[in-house]
Amino acid sequence: MFADVLAVAAGGAIGSALRFLVTLAAATALGLGAAGTIAVNVLGCLLIGGLAEATILGTSMPDRLQLAIRVGLLGGLTTFSTFGYEAVVFAEKDGFGPAAAYVTTNLVLGIGAVCLGIFGIRALYT
Repeated sequence: MFADVLAVAAGGAIGSALRFLVTLAAATALGLGAAGTIAVNVLGCLLIGGLAEATILGTSMPDRLQLAIRVGLLGGLTTFSTFGYEAVVFAEKDGFGPAAAYVTTNLVLGIGAVCLGIFGIRALYT
C-alpha cells in the first residue's frame, strides 16, 4: 500500500511540474495562461483515454505503474482527464441522459464553488 502511495506521489510531482511548465510556456508564447490550462486538459484527456483503452484491450502494464500514470501523473497534470474519462464510461454504461447530468452537475457545482470561493474571500477582505 505504501509503495502505491509513493508511486502516485512521484507521478503527481511529475504531472504538477509539467502543468506548471506548459502553462508558463503558453503564457510566455501566447500571453495567455488559459491556453496552457486548455492544453494540459486536452493532453490529459488524450492520455487517459489511450491508456485506459490500451489496458482494456489487453496491454500489460503493472498496476503500480498504472496508478503512477493515471492517478499521479495525469491527476497532477489535470483532474479534467479523469472527469472526461468518467463521463464517457458513464455514457457507455448508463446512456446519454445520466452522463449529461453528471457533466452538467460537475460544471455547475465546480464553477459555482469557484465563485463561492472568490466571493467569500472578497467578502472577508473588503
